Amino acid sequence: MPEKPFKSFSNNTNNRLKHRAKTNIYSDTFLKFFVNELIPFIQNKYKTMLGPNNTFVGGSSMGGLISMYALCEYPDVFGGAICMSTHWPVSLDNTTIEASDELLAYFSKHIPSGKLWYFDHGTLGLDKNYEPYQLKADEILNTNGYTNGKNWITRKFKDHDHNEEAWSSRLEIPLQFIFGINKTE
Repeated sequence: MPEKPFKSFSNNTNNRLKHRAKTNIYSDTFLKFFVNELIPFIQNKYKTMLGPNNTFVGGSSMGGLISMYALCEYPDVFGGAICMSTHWPVSLDNTTIEASDELLAYFSKHIPSGKLWYFDHGTLGLDKNYEPYQLKADEILNTNGYTNGKNWITRKFKDHDHNEEAWSSRLEIPLQFIFGINKTE
């Protein structure tokens, strides 16, 4: 859960989410570890291409949310984000509209320019709730100078559910987009 937007939630929404999660939110600490320790460790141990043009973040569901958050918080580290089945509603029953509104408001205020964004969602399971939120995220991208198909893509996958099987069946699409691979080459 992105920590800064979480702190903007009302006490009622915070309490409902904390009750369900049964833990505190430590995403800022997680991202600091990721950026200040894990990435440098990998870069020191293995031959890697350095810089944001060669460093990307991605995930599905809540991993899609933290990937969006990571790129907004660390645009000097990451060049793009893959956000599959981004869990904008936060709750499993789609009842925390305020939470998704705060996440989208954060995204709107902190979206960096000149990055690559990939979003998608299915039409089954939890994913069936995502389209209204994703349309708002798409408008934020559009308003901030992003061009769909050029430096941002959003895709909807009919009959795809919210699970690893669905995500793995379409993972090549964001990877090809983020890494600039054209299938006709």
